Amino acid sequence: MTIQEENQQNEEFTHRESCEEKPNSGEILLTPSHISLPVQSEAAKTEITDYSIDHSASMFSDKMKRLGRSVIFFGVLIALFAGRFGVPDNEVACVQDKVMEGLGFANRFINTPGNEVYRDLMLFLSSFMLDIIFMVTLGYWVLHGKSGRLPACLAMFYGTRAIVQGLWMSPFPEGNYWYAPFGIPSFVVPYGRQSDFFFSGHSGFLIICINEWHKLKFPRMRNFVIVSAIYTMLVLVIFRTHYSIDVFTGVVFAELCYTKADKYRETIDKYWVHYLNKLRNFVGPKAAKIPCLDTENYPLTPQKV
Repeated sequence: MTIQEENQQNEEFTHRESCEEKPNSGEILLTPSHISLPVQSEAAKTEITDYSIDHSASMFSDKMKRLGRSVIFFGVLIALFAGRFGVPDNEVACVQDKVMEGLGFANRFINTPGNEVYRDLMLFLSSFMLDIIFMVTLGYWVLHGKSGRLPACLAMFYGTRAIVQGLWMSPFPEGNYWYAPFGIPSFVVPYGRQSDFFFSGHSGFLIICINEWHKLKFPRMRNFVIVSAIYTMLVLVIFRTHYSIDVFTGVVFAELCYTKADKYRETIDKYWVHYLNKLRNFVGPKAAKIPCLDTENYPLTPQKV
C-alpha cells in the first residue's frame, strides 16, 4: 500500500468517525442516514414558480408582442372610426325604453281588471324579501359588525342618489303602478305615486348586500339576495316604477360605491373607531348595553373582514 492510499484511507475513516458516534448508555446511534436534508423554502418555491411563469411568457419574442399590441391598437381605431357612422339619430317625443316595452305583456297583465290578486302577490313578495334582507343585513352588522364599511357605502350611495334626483326627473311611464299590496305597508319600501326614478335604490341596496355577504363569507345568504335582486329588478320594470336605465345605473353605481368603501375601509374604520369612542364616553357605563359599544365582545379596533 502506498503512502497516498494510506492517507486517503485514514481520511475516509476520520470522516466516518465524525458522522457516527458509538452509543454509550442511553445515547442514540447517529449515522448519516439520520441527518436531515435541507428543505426547500417557500421563497425558493415562489422564485421557481415565478421563473417558470416568466419563462413561459418569454415564448413570445418582443417583436411578436409588439405585433400583437399593434393589431389591438388598429382594431380599436377601426372600430371607433366605423362607430362614427353607426351613431343613432333617433328623434323621439318621449323616453323610449325597449326593455320596458319588451315586458309590456306583463304590465298589461297586472293592470287588467280581475288580476289584482296576482299583482298584489308579486309586489308583496318583492317588498317582503327586501324587508327581510334589510333587517338581517343591518341587524347582523349591529350585532357583529367590525367595520364601518357598510354604513359608509350606503351613505355614499343614497347621498349621491338624493343629489341626482334633485337634478334629473323623468316622466311617469304609462302603466305605472306602485301601491301597497293588500293595503299592507312595508318597513323600507315607500309606496305611492313617486317620481324617484333615476337611479334605483332597490337595486343598488341589494347589490351592496350581495357584496357584503360575499365579503363575510356567507354564500347561502348571498345567493338568496342574488335571487331576490333579480326578481325585484324585474318587478321594478314590470310595474314601471323604474326605467331599465334606472336599474342598470343603480347596480353599477352600487358596485362602485362598495368597491371604494372596501378599498378605503381602514381609513373609514379609523374615523369610525374615533367617533364610537366619543359616543362611548358620552354614554358612560351604559355603553355595555349597546352591542356596538360592548368592549369585551366587540372591541373597537379596525379589523379586516
